[in-house]
Amino acid sequence: MTKSHLVHCPFCKSALEVEAATGKLLNQWEHKKSGQSTTEKFSQAMEDLKEGKKKRDEFFSSAAEKMEEKKKKTDKLFGEGLKKIKEEGLGERPPNPFDLD
Repeated sequence: MTKSHLVHCPFCKSALEVEAATGKLLNQWEHKKSGQSTTEKFSQAMEDLKEGKKKRDEFFSSAAEKMEEKKKKTDKLFGEGLKKIKEEGLGERPPNPFDLD
């Protein structure tokens, strides 16, 4: 594996990967220039945060609704099972494995 150095150009602001032994340029990453001002970037970041909060709130509320529906369903099934046992009785007791000897 060749040893390489990562160098940041002070003029073009790009990042350069240079091989240490030969000085050959291995890779180059251009500096991304932004056409937005600082206030535009900040306002965009604030909008992104608000949208993210809205999405998280929607996800949380839908998850809470699903949990509530699941709770109602299990309560209904438990009630039906309890009603069935009250009507039919428990039946006879299962055999004790220690009594089988």
